[in-house]
Amino acid sequence: MTTSPAYAKKQASRHASAPILVVTGLSREAACLGGGAGVIPLCSGADVRLLHAALLDLAEVEFSAVVSFGLAGGLDPALRPGDLAVGTTATSDGER
Repeated sequence: MTTSPAYAKKQASRHASAPILVVTGLSREAACLGGGAGVIPLCSGADVRLLHAALLDLAEVEFSAVVSFGLAGGLDPALRPGDLAVGTTATSDGER
């Protein structure tokens, strides 16, 4: 379930308030979202170049939030279905 930029723009224009962009790496993760109202899934296919291009295409769309969503099964073997993992910091090239 990959959302095209054209579809995202069309959906965003239909909502009274800005929708939430939910970025996933896998189509299986995007399928979990179910395409609810006010939520626009964007599957990167685990390819940073594709994600970058899609985000550039969506630059003119206003979103109320951007969420990175994933099943995160490989983070920690102690995690179980339904567990929530919330990051406390974001880093890029070793900088916070």
